[in-house]
Amino acid sequence: MALIKCEECGKTISDEAKTCPHCGVKHIPQRIKRNIKWNTRILIGFVIVVVFGSLIIHYCSPKGKTKPYKPSSPSLGVQENSIVKITDSPAKLRPSPDYFENYLIEIPTGTELKVLDTNSVRTGGTVQYAVIWYKVEYKGKTGWISEYVCKKIK
Repeated sequence: MALIKCEECGKTISDEAKTCPHCGVKHIPQRIKRNIKWNTRILIGFVIVVVFGSLIIHYCSPKGKTKPYKPSSPSLGVQENSIVKITDSPAKLRPSPDYFENYLIEIPTGTELKVLDTNSVRTGGTVQYAVIWYKVEYKGKTGWISEYVCKKIK
């Protein structure tokens, strides 16, 4: 417990006194003033960290559409002229390597197809992953099937 001067009358009072015994003015005890100062500093520091963290995340995150890329080695060794067998029925032959495209035709389970080309497309939002697509021909139509509907047999 320390002695301080009253801000109103200037006489000496305890730093724990809620009112001045001489003039009756209300005082905020010093320990509460110190706590308020530290709480304010902590709150301001937290706000600054959140603002800068948000800016860093915003400016460092990938922007724009996902871009296709040609992989150096397609998954499971499937390359041009490989033979794949449809394992998930019905597989949908699509005009481009994209799940959101309308499909051209359905391919039944067990059908064997020759791979004409491969393509890998990065997809997803925050967590991105690559999907391998195989260009094949079925009943006179050329299109793309996902790696998830077939397996390599030759």
